[in-house]
Amino acid sequence: MVADATNLDGIDDSSVHVLLARNVFGDPFLGLERGLALDLSFTQREDDESRKAKLDVVRRKLAVVAEAARILTTGGQLLVVEQYTPEYAEEFIDQVNDGTLLRPASLAPFEQVELSDVTPKDYSRRHFNATTWVSTAVNHK
Repeated sequence: MVADATNLDGIDDSSVHVLLARNVFGDPFLGLERGLALDLSFTQREDDESRKAKLDVVRRKLAVVAEAARILTTGGQLLVVEQYTPEYAEEFIDQVNDGTLLRPASLAPFEQVELSDVTPKDYSRRHFNATTWVSTAVNHK
C-alpha cells in the first residue's frame, strides 16, 4: 500500500508489522537550488518563508514518526530507507534519537542497519546504495 504517511486514518491502531518509509526523511528540496537543512537555528537574514519551509519539513517528518508509533504492533518496525540524501535523514534521526525532536515513547531509538538484513534480497539488490535505519515499536497500550 502506498499512502500519505502523515495521515493513515484507514489503518487501525497497533495493526501493522512493518512500515517502510522510503526516501521520506531525506532532503525534500532535492534538485532545487534552495535546498534547506533541517537544523532549527535560524539566521537573522532568513526570511519568514524560509523559516516556515524548514518548520513544515520537520513537522511532516515528525507526523510520519507519530503515525508509525500509532499503527505499529508491539515489535513492529519503522524501516527508513534513504537512497538519495541520507545525510539529511541521518541529521533528522539523530535529532529524534537525542531528544532534540520528540520521539513517541512507544518507539525505540533508531538504529542504523544493513538493508539486506531487513528486506527481501531483490529489494536490497535494487537499492544497494541506500542507508537504512530501523525503529521498533515497544510497550503499546
